[in-house]
Amino acid sequence: MEQDQLNDLSEEKNYPPKPELNTEARNPWKNLISLLPFLLLFGMIYKWDIELLSMITGIILIHELGHAIAMKIFHYHDVSILFIPLLGGAATGEKLEPSQKEECIVLLSGPLPGIILGTLLWIFPIEFEWMNTNKLAIYLVVINVFNLLPILPLDGGRLLKNLYFEKNDTITRIFLFLSLGALVYYSIYTASYTLLILPFFLVLQLINHFQSLKLKQQLSACDVHIEQTFEQLSDKDYWIIRDEMGSRIAHFKNIITPGNHEVSEREEVVINYMRNLLRKPQREDLNPFGLLGFTIVWLAFIALPIVLYIIRTSN
Repeated sequence: MEQDQLNDLSEEKNYPPKPELNTEARNPWKNLISLLPFLLLFGMIYKWDIELLSMITGIILIHELGHAIAMKIFHYHDVSILFIPLLGGAATGEKLEPSQKEECIVLLSGPLPGIILGTLLWIFPIEFEWMNTNKLAIYLVVINVFNLLPILPLDGGRLLKNLYFEKNDTITRIFLFLSLGALVYYSIYTASYTLLILPFFLVLQLINHFQSLKLKQQLSACDVHIEQTFEQLSDKDYWIIRDEMGSRIAHFKNIITPGNHEVSEREEVVINYMRNLLRKPQREDLNPFGLLGFTIVWLAFIALPIVLYIIRTSN
């Protein structure tokens, strides 16, 4: 009954124009300011070991630059790099309709350069008085191979999700729960307690996943087409989605009053969430051979350092 009333009201009302995000040009490197708290916290924890601090910062920067350069090549917009204290970094960018192949290349472009560089340094060591390049080679390989593990939100987990079950909500949830358990176990087993931040973010991701799923189901019942971009969204559909967000998601209850179609001071938060909710599904441009090819590359770069280590130690 309540839903029927909502549908009737949505048909009768004249909706105001949907608001737009401020599209002023953004500085792609503005988030590098996040490097300062990253360095301060890392320095305090590791007692200002300058060599270690330089190595880890350089490795993260190379990794994220790999992602960012690949995004730029594929014409993503608003590409930027963010340093995250205790965790590492993140390269972010947006594209209205990314392809499956592009997403896979972007994901692999972070860890692969570091593994290649670390392997070369390990095979052909270069001596510097101010840096232990053997240690640098090991860190380059270990950190980037760890990032290729099939665990969300690491690049390896995101790659597998993108290749095989992007559209399967059930498998996605199972994968999220397995990743959560694996990260908690590893963090406690290795006493790497700072890594427990990752499971915390996974829990938030799971909560967001369930909320988004329920919201999409409700919007489908309201005949709102969600497989479109924000730019394609009609004024009517914008305000219907916004009302549902205010009714069903706790985070927006202090921002949105359902039925009140006035722009909030925090409307940018609403628009950003809606853009993610409405993101068009990626173009599936990989055939079975393409899926197999990316899987082989992923497995090869996990195995490569192990094989080289066995060969070198046996010799």
